[in-house]
Amino acid sequence: MDLRILIPVKPLGEGKSRLAPVLDEQGRRALCDGFVRHTLEMATGLAPTLVVTRDPGVAAIAGAAKVIAEPPGADLNAALDAGRRAVLGADALLILPIDLPRLHATTLQRLWVRANHIVLVPDRSRTGTNLLLLPRAAIPGFRFAYGTDSFAAHQAEAKRLGIPLDIVDEPEAAFDVDAPEDYAELTRCLA
Repeated sequence: MDLRILIPVKPLGEGKSRLAPVLDEQGRRALCDGFVRHTLEMATGLAPTLVVTRDPGVAAIAGAAKVIAEPPGADLNAALDAGRRAVLGADALLILPIDLPRLHATTLQRLWVRANHIVLVPDRSRTGTNLLLLPRAAIPGFRFAYGTDSFAAHQAEAKRLGIPLDIVDEPEAAFDVDAPEDYAELTRCLA
């Protein structure tokens, strides 16, 4: 199967701004740098990987991943659209955020057996989409809806396209680091 992995990455200095109450800018930058490196190592060992970013520092550490320039002024959904255009014709596309520190390659491999369906892996609150796998039929026309209630929006998008949908609860993929309480939980686990 011709699977591609797409990793969107904000400039490291801009990422995880909601953690400002518990981490200064340098700490947030270091956290994001570690997340990017972990995610790239995992992804590039599994499938051809693309990184969409406007940060030259991220591009410099992308290694084997192909770097796609994020369009000026793009939000996450527009950045993903730019990355998607580079993989048209692939059998499947996995959208992989960087802030899933408990995620392992084996979890991603388990998702691939479902690659003829749209696969959504929600966050712990079941409001956000932590992993999104698109089959070939969905890659060109799927409307990304990251932001508030992306999980419900992505379910509606699968219905609009008429493509079978699998919702997969993966505990290690459900944990993302967005808020101070998530960071506190992460640091407790690392201690």
